[in-house]
Amino acid sequence: MEEKRYLDEDLEYALHLLNQPELLCVKEAVQWLDNPDHKELYYSLLAMRESILSNDKNKIDVKAEWKQFNTRHKVMPAKTSRHSFWWGAAAATIALLIAFSFLYIYDQDLTTEKVVVYTAIPEKTDVVLQTASGRSLNLSSQAAMKELEKAQTIDIKKDAISYLPAPSNDKTAEIHTLSTPQGKNFKVVLSDGTEVWMNAESRLRYPDQFFGNERIVELEGEAYFHVTNNKKQPFIVKTKTATTRVLGTKFNFRAYDYENTHVTLINGSVVVTESNSQQQVLLHPGEDIQIDKEHKITVNSVDIRSFIAWCEGYFYFKDVELSEIMRSIGRWYNLTVEFNDKDKTHLRFNFWARQDNGVEDVLQLLNQIGKVKAELKDNVIIVK
Repeated sequence: MEEKRYLDEDLEYALHLLNQPELLCVKEAVQWLDNPDHKELYYSLLAMRESILSNDKNKIDVKAEWKQFNTRHKVMPAKTSRHSFWWGAAAATIALLIAFSFLYIYDQDLTTEKVVVYTAIPEKTDVVLQTASGRSLNLSSQAAMKELEKAQTIDIKKDAISYLPAPSNDKTAEIHTLSTPQGKNFKVVLSDGTEVWMNAESRLRYPDQFFGNERIVELEGEAYFHVTNNKKQPFIVKTKTATTRVLGTKFNFRAYDYENTHVTLINGSVVVTESNSQQQVLLHPGEDIQIDKEHKITVNSVDIRSFIAWCEGYFYFKDVELSEIMRSIGRWYNLTVEFNDKDKTHLRFNFWARQDNGVEDVLQLLNQIGKVKAELKDNVIIVK
């Protein structure tokens, strides 16, 4: 078998990509991985990391692991390098493999029964707007779009609807409800200029015009809010589990029925009120409040990318249970997700992928981690 040889700068760059998987879509990284040798190096390091993680961390022999890797892939110092990369690369490799792992497993005594974590909707729908009269308009329909264009206060586009301020002499408001299907995001610009990005399988109920002392909307599912500042008219988002109150800020609100509730603050400030106890929490930028099914409240500083990457068309998870990851994948592609072993639902992953790559590519990336095998069969994702 032909012996591969690499420059230490290649090894360093491969480690950099392992440590920051979000860079894999950057043009420089894509071009670098187009080289077959670079690609082999990257996936060899990835496999090495997973091999180490499958062993007892307290018994890892750093030198032995590096020696085994270096036997297969000779690393040559770059001509411009002032010193050998040998031990530095070894230490960096092992440190990254242990400190920034793709996953770790809870030591829990769990059952091994099968479990379905997401059930697909039989018939995929489109974005639907329900008006105050009860009419439901399919926003992918040209007829519906032409009808809405006749309204002086509505501007409709392919993936967005905007409400314009009504004439000053018009003080009437209608309640509209916008619903998104699986695999579809949609943007709403409310009459005060507030921008709302709705995630898949979500519903937003709101007035087409804001009057009175408050701006109130109701949410089911998930949405990212960029609220127009108005100190005289607070903006309030209500869900079954919590209510937020802001003056002007950016935050993400996740309130799916089958998941814990999350409010993640990007900037500004927001007061979150838990619906059961009426306990109030003031969030600061970079913080997330979680409310679980027992109404327990937890506040943590978080990587906000984990909560808003969906707005840019990405799956991005950091130290998240596999069941949550698979629910997001199932919801986006409208596929039922079944685990053959309930134990696997509690594995925790860091995982990143583009949503528009298609479910097959996403599952392939997931399988490359090595701890589970996910396959698509008859519109069901089976995780083994």
